[in-house]
Formats: sequence, structure tokens, C-alpha cells
Amino acid sequence: MTMPIAKKSVTVRIPNELYDMCNKNYDSISNAVIAGLELLFVTNCNKDVITISELNSQIEEKEQIIKDLQINNENLLKEISDLRLREPDNKEIHQLQFRIQDLQENQQARIADLKETINSLNEQINKKDNQIEDLNQTLIAQASNIYNLTQNPKLLPENKVKKWWEFWRN
Repeated sequence: MTMPIAKKSVTVRIPNELYDMCNKNYDSISNAVIAGLELLFVTNCNKDVITISELNSQIEEKEQIIKDLQINNENLLKEISDLRLREPDNKEIHQLQFRIQDLQENQQARIADLKETINSLNEQINKKDNQIEDLNQTLIAQASNIYNLTQNPKLLPENKVKKWWEFWRN
């Protein structure tokens, strides 16, 4: 079950033409006012208030760039086809193309091998880290046991102090 959204009542006076447009394009005037206020808030928060004419000029610039790129692409395709027509059986070009493909395949294989090597080295490092951690825990446990043993006088050997005249006894 959804909670109702808290709302405030707002009274505004707008021109009749704008009122008619809102009634045509929105379910209610409230929805139209909400949409307009949200748009106003978004544009003011961004501090980049862009007018429609600025947007149109940006669109025209982008369209011009696209047209220039398409023309450039068509020119390059024509040059390639002209080169092929002039030298259709040029063996050196075909050999270079095959050589490039071979190099690319070799590069991909080498990259895959290097990735596998890196993964195996990472696994080895993780194993070594785990072994070192286990050894550290074992060493700490042993040191703790030795300390505990030294704290219990019953476990230490008796301190037999000989009197000076009993030097011949063991």
C-alpha cells in the first residue's frame, strides 16, 4: 500500500491561451503546473538555462558535423575503390593485409596468454598470502603457549640450589 504524497494548494493566474494549451496537453491543470515547476526547477538547478534558439543552433551544428563526417566517409570510400580499381591484383597489398591479420591474431593470442599468466600469478600470490597468514597465526599461538608455560611455576624445573659444601653431589 503506497503512502499518499503530501501536497500544497497553489493559486495562480495564467493567460487564457496558456490555460487552453494546458487543458489540451495535460489531464489536469495541476499536472501541467507540476510539470512546469519541475522543468523550471531542473533548469534553474543546473544553472545552464538554454533557450530553444540555442538548442536549435546546437542541433544545427551537430547536424553539420554529421554531414561533414558523412562526406568525408564517402570520399574515403571512393579513394579506396579507386585504389582497388587501379591496382586490383596488387600482391603486395594482399600480402600486407594477410600479414596485418596474422599480427592481429598473434596479438590477441598473446594478450590471452598474458591474461592467463597474470591470473595464475594472482592465484599463487593469494595462496602465499594465505600460507603466510596461517604461519603468523601458528607462530602467535606458539608464542602464547610458551608464555603461558613460563607463567606456570609448576611446569618449570625445580631450582636446586646446592649448598657450598655439597659441590661433589649432582
